[in-house]
Amino acid sequence: MDYLEKYEAEQEARRELLDRQAMPQQADQRPRTDMPETDYPVTIIGCIRGVDGWYQAGYDSKTKTIKPLERI
Repeated sequence: MDYLEKYEAEQEARRELLDRQAMPQQADQRPRTDMPETDYPVTIIGCIRGVDGWYQAGYDSKTKTIKPLERI
């Protein structure tokens, strides 16, 4: 019985260590700013080519579409 209790204690210690290592990864998933998402509805993603030139492109999270923002 002593061996079994020692094995279970080691397993529990490993689980706690893995949980502590996983905590910082969960903290990184938080938003980088305190501003609500409604203030920044468009995320800049790069450039797209239009009929008459290049445009800065953004992803509109409300309509889930890519939109040209301004001509470059």
